[in-house]
Amino acid sequence: MFKSLFLLIFAFSTQIGFSQSTQSPQFFAQCLVDITTTQQADELTLSLRSNPFVAVARVDWPTKRIFILTKDITSFTEVNFNSWLGTYASSASCIQVGLHGVDVVNPYPFINCNN
Repeated sequence: MFKSLFLLIFAFSTQIGFSQSTQSPQFFAQCLVDITTTQQADELTLSLRSNPFVAVARVDWPTKRIFILTKDITSFTEVNFNSWLGTYASSASCIQVGLHGVDVVNPYPFINCNN
């Protein structure tokens, strides 16, 4: 009885560990964007949130800062992020892309921006 219970618990914990190790990495991206109205901020928020690879999307109107977390992808670059910004890509600056939980998210206000 105890041997069967132990094997069942071991098999379950092994399955949990396996499923956690096969999850996709989560990336983050942030930038500043030149938006001039709250309507633009709302439209951009809705556009980003409708992307099936975006887990979290925030467009902060007062600071004009965008922050996203990804889901279900194995790689993510600045080129990907820019394509997700659509027409706002040309006005994006201070872009940072990284691996969530590994790379440090630059704090706002951004300093030493190259773009």
